Amino acid sequence: MSESNSKKYKILIVDDVAENLHSMMNVLRDQYSLLVSTNGTKALELAASEPQPDLILLDIKMPGMDGYEVLQSLKSNPVTAMIPVIFVTAMSEATDEARGLNMGAADYITKPVNADLLKRRVLTQIELKHYRRTPVAFGVDGKEMTQTSPGILVVDDVPENVHGLVSALSDEYRVQVAENGEKAIEIVNSSNSPDLILLDIKMPGMDGYEVCQRIRSDEKGRRIPIIFLSVLDEPIEKVRGFAIGGADYITKPFDVDEVHARIRTHLELRQYRHHLEELVTLRTAELNESEKNFRQAQKMEALGTLVGGIAHDFNNILAGMLGSIYLAKSASGDSEMVNKSLESADELGFRAADMIKQLLTFSRQEEVSKKTFTLIPFFKEANKLVSSALEENIRFSTSINCGELFVNANSTQLQQILFNLVNNARDALLHSEDPEITVTLEAFEADAAFTERHPDIKANHFAVIEVQDNGEGISHENLSRLFDPFFTTKESGKGTGLGLAMVYGSVRDHGGALEVESSLGEGSRFRVYLPVEEEAVNHVDHEDAAVHSGAGEVILLVDDDNQLRTTNRAILMSLGYQVVVASDGREAVERFAANPEQFDLLLMDVVMPVMSGPAAVKEMRQIDPKVKVIYLTGYDSKGDLTSQLDRSSEVVLNKPCPVSYLSRVIREQLDL
Repeated sequence: MSESNSKKYKILIVDDVAENLHSMMNVLRDQYSLLVSTNGTKALELAASEPQPDLILLDIKMPGMDGYEVLQSLKSNPVTAMIPVIFVTAMSEATDEARGLNMGAADYITKPVNADLLKRRVLTQIELKHYRRTPVAFGVDGKEMTQTSPGILVVDDVPENVHGLVSALSDEYRVQVAENGEKAIEIVNSSNSPDLILLDIKMPGMDGYEVCQRIRSDEKGRRIPIIFLSVLDEPIEKVRGFAIGGADYITKPFDVDEVHARIRTHLELRQYRHHLEELVTLRTAELNESEKNFRQAQKMEALGTLVGGIAHDFNNILAGMLGSIYLAKSASGDSEMVNKSLESADELGFRAADMIKQLLTFSRQEEVSKKTFTLIPFFKEANKLVSSALEENIRFSTSINCGELFVNANSTQLQQILFNLVNNARDALLHSEDPEITVTLEAFEADAAFTERHPDIKANHFAVIEVQDNGEGISHENLSRLFDPFFTTKESGKGTGLGLAMVYGSVRDHGGALEVESSLGEGSRFRVYLPVEEEAVNHVDHEDAAVHSGAGEVILLVDDDNQLRTTNRAILMSLGYQVVVASDGREAVERFAANPEQFDLLLMDVVMPVMSGPAAVKEMRQIDPKVKVIYLTGYDSKGDLTSQLDRSSEVVLNKPCPVSYLSRVIREQLDL
């Protein structure tokens, strides 16, 4: 805390002698806002008025109400009880000092007042009041401020002085003694360094000033308050002591109560500062962690954008390839070997398309849609894919302990859930002598214990996918953070901390629950609970594999990919349609405008150079508002790039699209 703080703290000076008032005002007016009073009655009135003073400098010997009476009234009034009071008095008897401190005075200064000592004592009490007023803001619990037996180092070459201080302090503090500067520095640098130092100035060899400078040249030493004890009472000595880092200055001979008061003040202030330093360190670490997570999130966002672009190009390639396969199958005749090879290529192509969908889901560009399907075939196929990514030394086994179970789910997300859990199990097996992963599918009916653990889940019947490993296990401390985004126990560069967070989010999106059992050295067991569909058989999606033919209708085919345009044109013609092609939206508008009545349907790409598909359709609708449109896109069919489309007028399909399904949709649109 600095005297140049932007806020000016308010100090009330109470003294019946004008010269004393002016003297203190001249010292403090540049740093503080000042109030003055020449009697106790007015001082009490000012202390209780808003805004209240932050500190009171109070003379003792005043006519009428003396300083003791004023102090007693201040401390007995809840409104003013917390305002620190420093006595400023010419009375130097030990009994007077003790009386004031016992009544609740925070400190006292003897007249004539030393300017530097006054500023130091005022600043100390202002800082303490600031911390006490807002302890929570500094991460300090008042109950934690009590320090058990703090350590005090007494540095003095005179045995009588040392004996007196040790006798006075040893009941309350752990007291260490150094008879010279070298010994003092040795103790400070040891593992048993003190919390405060009482340092004599006049010592043979290394004097107190040099000792102070050497202690405070080290970061550890700078945290230890040093109070000078000296027979030297000249102002220049105090100035020098404060300039090199002294926290306070007590002139010998001193009163024991004064020493106790100074020690208590500076120990409390040290604790507040220590808490504040810890808080700053903690907040800095949290900020660095937040910045790291933000950079990671930006990286993932950039990755998502990259994935979206790559997926678009791959989908266009796959659409052209699968279209060519369809044409080859149509022309292959009865050759069993050719047809079998083409069927295999067709199946692999659509598996590749499913992988692209997984990438789009991961990059948050694919809207998650669910459908009802049976789990057993999915479970078998997904485990085949998962097992292929495992090292050969890992024993991988699966078990199905139930009949058919139907779930309403997104198969891509379920596959990602299984992949992430198995991948997590694989990483846990790194140091296992006999690594093993077991994946199980079973039915489960919610019992009272499950309902108590998951009161927000309403389903009663579940399909459970369990992934178990015999790896290193998870500590109790890490279990509670296991599903936090960006939390990972892997070394830097080995994990994003997103895998299990994505699993947790996906399971919750499906109305399910995720549980984990693990302990260090005992392996881990993850259980995914998915609600089953009670009437699932009635909702199973049966795809129509038949190809629907055209009747000579004219389709305007628009796509900027030349190969894909050529392939799709051949497919449409094989289905019985007449086809006019355009390579971008502008060319499409020109062809349409030349003869609007010619076209029965538009088959339109979305993202193209020169003019996009939606922009072209907008111009065409100004010519013929009833024109029918089907969009084909390599991007997400329900994402940002297609969100502006009027879905009541047109259909949006993803590339690649099976010819059977495309032919059906075209037929449906033409027959509307």
